[in-house]
Amino acid sequence: MVEFLSNRIWHAPAALTLGACLLLSGCSSPAEADGPYSDAAREALDRASSDFERGVFSDLNVTRAEYEEAVDRYVRCIEDAGAEVKPVDQGGYYIYAVGGDTGRYDAVADKCSTGTRALIEPLYLNMITNPDAEDFEDIVVACFERHGGIDETISGDDLERYLQASTDGDPLPFEVDPDVFDSCMSNPQN
Repeated sequence: MVEFLSNRIWHAPAALTLGACLLLSGCSSPAEADGPYSDAAREALDRASSDFERGVFSDLNVTRAEYEEAVDRYVRCIEDAGAEVKPVDQGGYYIYAVGGDTGRYDAVADKCSTGTRALIEPLYLNMITNPDAEDFEDIVVACFERHGGIDETISGDDLERYLQASTDGDPLPFEVDPDVFDSCMSNPQN
């Protein structure tokens, strides 16, 4: 049986992105010493627990190859511990499908994440989904509009109210095409 982690955590990639974007607003771009994510990369470098992470963050950037290596190291650690996990591509980043004994996976997931993907993945995710470190809700709304997912003009604040209503089980303040919603919440650059 394969259990998708996204079934456990509602829109995990979107939540990660939103949380990291809120934490990183006003920070700087990994390719430039003073870009939108360089401060976050410096903080990650300070928090790095492995030589691998320190190497990744040494240039204040996370490349696709470095991200792939982080995911590979994580998966290898999980498998070496006797659990099953498969990265599932979400259009530039991964969510993880857990197979077999989920208890065994749960017992080693945090340990395996530390030093491999724990610091790298959130920064990389932000870099590809929000390269200019803009307000997350605003870029999601722009994605909705680009893809014709809404019939009215809304703002980032309106999206926040929508997400809160959805979480609380309240009536939704506007309609969004479900496919467009999922795509834009996963990666507003779509």
